[in-house]
Amino acid sequence: FYLSGRVRSSVADVDATITSPLTVVQAADEFDVVTSELAVGYVRPFGESFDLIAELARETADFDFGSFVGESFDTDDSGVGARIGMRWNPRPAFELFASARYSPVGKPNLSERSFDGDVLISTGIRWYFFEDLGLGLDFESGDISTVTLAMRFSFGNLAW
Repeated sequence: FYLSGRVRSSVADVDATITSPLTVVQAADEFDVVTSELAVGYVRPFGESFDLIAELARETADFDFGSFVGESFDTDDSGVGARIGMRWNPRPAFELFASARYSPVGKPNLSERSFDGDVLISTGIRWYFFEDLGLGLDFESGDISTVTLAMRFSFGNLAW
């Protein structure tokens, strides 16, 4: 069993038409997106270098769009999500991983200033330059696709 925490801060490119009772405005700019997760998970080893992973997480999302034409479009929400995946170490210090997860805040609905649930697919690699400290690159596809450069710190012994 393990506990996990993740915080992601991103900049989103937005190109939208905003309609209000006063006017119609074409808006194109960059805005802040912050997501976080606090999770509990279980790792089931199969052999020396392959693991299956199951996880439950409390997820939050905050889109900070500011205001246009006197209206605020900031959106935030939270809920419980789940992940199932695999992790493979073909060589010591190198890791490949893939997962599918349900996120209650995976799909923003800016018309209603809310989030809908979405299933997201993730894949990536990690290289551990110390036994407990690794650098990774992760691609997640869904309604919002992301590429994440991450550092991972682990407490305890890794599988390799």
